[in-house]
Amino acid sequence: MDGFVGRKKELDYLEELYKAVPQSCAVHGRVRLGKSSLLKEFCKDKPYIYIRGTEGLPADCLRSMEDAITRYSGNRETLEDVQDFFSLVKRVCGHKKTVLILDHYEELIDTFPEMSSYISSFLRRDIFGTRILFIACDTDSTVFGKIVNFVEIKPMNYIECKGFHPEYTPLQHLKAYGMVGGAPAYHFLLKGDPDEAIRDQFFGRMSVFALEVESMVNSEATLKSECIRILHAMASGAERFKDIMDIADVSQTTCSKALQEMENKGFVVKESSSNGFRNSIFSFSSNLLRFYYSVITRCRRNSDFFSVEESYAMSLGTVSEYMEGVFKMICAEYVTLHYECLVVGKVRRTDGSVFPDIDYVALIKDSHGVKRAVPMVCRLSGEPFGMADLSRLVDNSKKVNGTNKLYMMFSGCGFDDDLVKESSSNAGVVLVTLEDVYGIERCRDRRLTGFRSRRTTTSAL
Repeated sequence: MDGFVGRKKELDYLEELYKAVPQSCAVHGRVRLGKSSLLKEFCKDKPYIYIRGTEGLPADCLRSMEDAITRYSGNRETLEDVQDFFSLVKRVCGHKKTVLILDHYEELIDTFPEMSSYISSFLRRDIFGTRILFIACDTDSTVFGKIVNFVEIKPMNYIECKGFHPEYTPLQHLKAYGMVGGAPAYHFLLKGDPDEAIRDQFFGRMSVFALEVESMVNSEATLKSECIRILHAMASGAERFKDIMDIADVSQTTCSKALQEMENKGFVVKESSSNGFRNSIFSFSSNLLRFYYSVITRCRRNSDFFSVEESYAMSLGTVSEYMEGVFKMICAEYVTLHYECLVVGKVRRTDGSVFPDIDYVALIKDSHGVKRAVPMVCRLSGEPFGMADLSRLVDNSKKVNGTNKLYMMFSGCGFDDDLVKESSSNAGVVLVTLEDVYGIERCRDRRLTGFRSRRTTTSAL
């Protein structure tokens, strides 16, 4: 599909700044999340000057800046030296309300190191004689100096990603999100049915998503081979630092450096409540990396000797297993979108290992402000949930603190009649189907309450 999807909150924030010009703002977030697309959408009905920092000769960058100002003014403008940039901008803009964007900000500063002081001077003094909204955009939030207003672009949640594929069924939406996560650029690349995309865009020779993963690691990681081994270890199920280090066969120092680097790049995330560094819990924060290392690398075969169809056929069981895990993650996210959720996470023993009989536990506030523990079990495929499954959930939940529990069961394969009857008469049991999980209107209404939650570990007892 073409066009722009989502990001209403970010656009509204920029609109408020635009109403109050002169203002400055930094837009940051990792690559492929649609920062430039957001700015393009924001500027579509506004006068703007768009400057993109590029690697290369300073003279070429200077001509690009000159062309951008010429495009804005409608007259041939001349920029002989970067120190004259803001003087020229002020002259052509006058008192006209204008958005001035410096995209790929760090590359611009690398090309013109002195530009940093010119920007500081402009924001400290000269901008107040204009009606300019100055926007700097980059991946790194630390490069912007003293700009006060910030917009952080994060991956879109599973509901927001529905907008990229309005023709998909709930199961297709889940698969697409499980494959590429919340990065808009990847959803625009995703073609047709998700199952066909796995075959053609992951296993196919020169496949776009396989090349993207390889590029991510090779271009952004300094400890390339160590990072790859660590990602393989995590894909095999290792979560604790010590287990990752042992399976990847790297030293503690190297493992620490590699994980820190990948955390900074948005590849992995460390759970906030991890106790002790050697017991720290790590997981993938990029679904593209998670899917590639959990599924594709296990089933991919040399395309010179094996057909794409053979590799794809080998992957089907692994894909199904992987999507079960994706469903569980989405169910946890569903709770954060529908309730005033204080915390949600897996139940772990004191050594960091996962308690297997409950998928997630959340702590919410109900409509009366009372805190309630929410044990959850999730099943995408297989037999429908029944009363025996509810009994097991209730029994296993004795290990979770709290007495006023709300039991939630998520199913992509249905519930039997007895369980449905029990739920209709018992307010402490909530049944949620895959269709409910992807119910746009209900989810949108709850998000308007503005509640935020955090994802972490929930300890048993």
